[in-house]
Amino acid sequence: PERGPPAAEPPSSDAAAILALIARQTPHGRLREMGITAVDCRTAGADVGQLLRLGFPFSELCRVYTIQELKRAGNGVRDLATYFRDEELKAAGFSAYEMRLAGRSIQQLQRLGYNDNHIRTAGFSMGELIAAGLAKQTRDVIRGQ
Repeated sequence: PERGPPAAEPPSSDAAAILALIARQTPHGRLREMGITAVDCRTAGADVGQLLRLGFPFSELCRVYTIQELKRAGNGVRDLATYFRDEELKAAGFSAYEMRLAGRSIQQLQRLGYNDNHIRTAGFSMGELIAAGLAKQTRDVIRGQ
């Protein structure tokens, strides 16, 4: 599904009212009772961090905000990996190191297009690098050759 802002914007008075409710720290449950959705809040100009603090479910925000917006709000690859494809995570700028911490293998990183140098410095063990055929180059890099 396509993520990002909805095509239509609410009237500015609705947007101002929504932002006022957010500024007053109105909890997600109360906003939902009032018929206000994450889409409404985003369209009004609320950022993802505000909505997380109000108790909006992360899964809902992942359908409304872009991966870049979610990342800027401090959400890491482990948070986002459930809701976005690995290709999207890489395109959002997550490093080979971050992807390894999220459980991606050397082979997965290679398929995603990370180069050997990025993979070598991602924190894999020498045994893992040897098994993937990257060890000789790693030893050469360590020796400065």
